Amino acid sequence: MRRTRSVALLVPLTIVGLTVALLASGAVANTFTAADAGGVQSDSTNASVGTVMQASAADTANGVESGMFDAAYERADNESRAAVVNERADDLEAKVTALENERATLESQREELSTGAYRSQMARLTVQIASLERTIERTESRADEAGIGGDRLSELRGNATAIRQAASEQAGPGVAAVARGV
Repeated sequence: MRRTRSVALLVPLTIVGLTVALLASGAVANTFTAADAGGVQSDSTNASVGTVMQASAADTANGVESGMFDAAYERADNESRAAVVNERADDLEAKVTALENERATLESQREELSTGAYRSQMARLTVQIASLERTIERTESRADEAGIGGDRLSELRGNATAIRQAASEQAGPGVAAVARGV
């Protein structure tokens, strides 16, 4: 049963992951900006399209994962719900750490990337973090339902908020607006 569930969950995550990886590579934004390097208006428009695509893909990936957690929580009996929430908290903590590392890496590579690629990747990151914040909030309510303390999740949400604000500031106001729109 567990193996079948793992495989069933792994396939959609792999598809979403590959889509996000393609978009995260900046290939979309680089293609857009390379197609018409002479026009400032076109570069701006194409970077915006790339930004929206990156942000939408990131939000979709997180939505799928959140749905899988909700389903696992609902299927679990009362005794095992705490374990499901604790496992989810471990996963969320790892994601917060990974996203902070990604933000720092992206910032250190800023000079090597085109403006469009940087902005679209930073938008994707900002949306991922915002989605993660919402996921942590939902997990906090599940922790309360399961009768376990939410202090760890509350601290985790605070860390995610700080990382999102830093990423949003580094990306600029246009990216922050797109991220809020998604």
